[in-house]
Amino acid sequence: MSLTKFLLGVVILFVILMFFIFIYSHTLPRADTAATKTIYSKTFKYISEEIQGCALGKTTIMDGNLTCSELSAANVVAATAKTLTVDRNYYDVRNNAVRISTSSTKDKDAGYINLSASGSDVVVKSCHTKPCSDEDNRISKTVEIK
Repeated sequence: MSLTKFLLGVVILFVILMFFIFIYSHTLPRADTAATKTIYSKTFKYISEEIQGCALGKTTIMDGNLTCSELSAANVVAATAKTLTVDRNYYDVRNNAVRISTSSTKDKDAGYINLSASGSDVVVKSCHTKPCSDEDNRISKTVEIK
């Protein structure tokens, strides 16, 4: 094998490697965003459906972590955070995605589903894409506890 053929092979492998690094680095942030939005939607739906369980006559909801007789926004927040521990924050996989917090505007909040109580409402907030200071990168909805 000549030195020219060897160097040509090295250059081809380098180009292929750079292509995959480029694809990976541009796909991963979109995956984090999509995963965070999915977990957010799933969490909001979970809270809404579980609260309906009390209206339909159940005595406990959220895997037994909340008694319907003690239904309040603060208790729903605590029970949801205690129950939903499977999903991880895709920006920091060492931590659960669902947490009790009012913060969603700092970049360190990216990927978290933040739960808080405001009067009789459960507030569900998230920053799905950095920078979190950009309002277009955040979601916020409320669930009323009746």
